[in-house]
Amino acid sequence: MFKNFYQKGYIRTERSSLGDILKKRRGKQPVKPDTNEALKERLISLKGAQYSTMNIPIIYRRTFGWEEDAVIFKPINRRSFVVYRTDIDEEEMQTESYVCRELDINDLPWYRANRVGSKEGLESNIEELRESLISFSLTDRYVNVDIKRPGDSELDRCLRGDLEYLSRELGYAYSNQKGSYRCTFIFPRYSGEQLMRRSRAILSESLAAFSELPEQIYDAKRLDVKEALEDLRYFIETREVTMDDLYTQAINVHWDVPSIEPAGFFLMVQSMERSHDELEFMVRSACSVMEMFAPQDGEEKGLLWEEFISLWRGSISPAVSRMITSLEEGGDGSRGDLEMIRLRRFEKEGRCSPQDGYLKELTQKIERMAPTCTEDGGGLFSSGTHVEIMESLFVINRSALRLADLSQVISKYRLYLRNSVIGR
Repeated sequence: MFKNFYQKGYIRTERSSLGDILKKRRGKQPVKPDTNEALKERLISLKGAQYSTMNIPIIYRRTFGWEEDAVIFKPINRRSFVVYRTDIDEEEMQTESYVCRELDINDLPWYRANRVGSKEGLESNIEELRESLISFSLTDRYVNVDIKRPGDSELDRCLRGDLEYLSRELGYAYSNQKGSYRCTFIFPRYSGEQLMRRSRAILSESLAAFSELPEQIYDAKRLDVKEALEDLRYFIETREVTMDDLYTQAINVHWDVPSIEPAGFFLMVQSMERSHDELEFMVRSACSVMEMFAPQDGEEKGLLWEEFISLWRGSISPAVSRMITSLEEGGDGSRGDLEMIRLRRFEKEGRCSPQDGYLKELTQKIERMAPTCTEDGGGLFSSGTHVEIMESLFVINRSALRLADLSQVISKYRLYLRNSVIGR
């Protein structure tokens, strides 16, 4: 019996199982890491075991003075990653938290006394102004430097030109406030999403200025309209410099290696920069039209002046309103973007946009009134100035049409971003 038991190996089997049980455990077998999971962006806590701070994020905490208990961990590839604060996406847009400093021209004695009479183009002329602006912006990431406009008109003109020139050299955002000039220094974070938000903020400011102008020019005199257009032109051109700089930064971010930014943000910045170009073109063309109007009012000039005023109401204002709606982030989400796309497609197919309607009304009015201007019926087209004014009206109307098209493009890209990037 026992012989058969040993022969069958029951005892050996029991001893083998007991040896496995008594064998010293040497830990678990290593598991192959999930690379896809490791390369995902995630929120990590700065508190480790027993509330000890992790080694890597403490560098960022000491450098930037962060007080949060968590950071965003964003891997770039298998060997590099980026750690940044959880509220960094909204940081640059919180303009109320910017440090505000005032620079007094009286604190620049040489500049105030000698700038007006000095030669143009000399670097020594703006040395005091440049060094003062730099010194005001070194200790903080976001700084607004306000410079009160001097009482001397010539010094004010020189100061305006110098601030425009230095904005390209020092990289600040230059804007004109009530009674002062503002230089906004922003320590850049190269993110396509943040560049898109800053571009949208600048474009929204320019659109708001455009939407206010029609209410001023409907019942105003020509001299007042000309002055309002010149102010609007200067307002748009100062922001165009900042918009071009943001577009350049977006190109650098898009083509940076390794490419970690979605292309949709760059396309949005590009569309907003093109839209701002259209605004600049329209206001420059409008200023040129104002220069062509003679001081005296004739019947032909009266017709063209009425059409110039109605151009803002019938063509430019609808395009600007459409762009403002396209930039707004309403509660409709994708539904609102789809409605904008469908509406623009319907207008294109039926040629029923406000710009097409203005063009039809203008041509019909010219056809009706041209024979009655003079006996031979050619008075409206007898002067080259009249033809140039009408051509400018058509050109501005086409620019407004392109602006309306760009509003549909922005809605389309916003729909793509919402579904593929922002909504991840």
